[in-house]
Amino acid sequence: MGVDIPSNIKSIGIRAFAFNQPEKVDLHDKIQSIRVGAFQVNNLTSIFILKNLDSIEFGTFRGHELTNIEIPKTTKFIGKSAFADNQLKDIFIPDLVTDIAEEAFIDNPLGKINAPTSAAFDTSCLSEEVEIVIRNVIPKPYNPHAATNETIESNKNNDLVGTKNQILSMEKRQ
Repeated sequence: MGVDIPSNIKSIGIRAFAFNQPEKVDLHDKIQSIRVGAFQVNNLTSIFILKNLDSIEFGTFRGHELTNIEIPKTTKFIGKSAFADNQLKDIFIPDLVTDIAEEAFIDNPLGKINAPTSAAFDTSCLSEEVEIVIRNVIPKPYNPHAATNETIESNKNNDLVGTKNQILSMEKRQ
């Protein structure tokens, strides 16, 4: 079963398709907002999120079998539990995202999160093994006595790469 949203619809309401078990959703680019829990607890395995969407609200895509998501470049906010209880392994957060609410990606078998420095997010629900890449970090002078030089790597793009514990310990030292 699938859901095809008519082209004259610009917003999908609160829990509009929650608990209806669609396996596929066809969304169009005129949709500007998807409200709280709109597709919560269904059978979706993948979804193309619209290029004009500026926020993904609380629980919108919670409780699916999503293995892959592409968050639009226009997105600025990802709400609490927005993608919770899925099968996501790697997540790329676009540059305009400034706020990721707590537990946005909880209960996923995450291996890697790639986020810009502008994105503030709670790492408390991430496992210790999750690799975190923070993009476009302004490099600091090399300090041969700082533990961060040994545990956090910086690549050619000035990204910081490390596990959750490594990134958190670096932030505490600054």
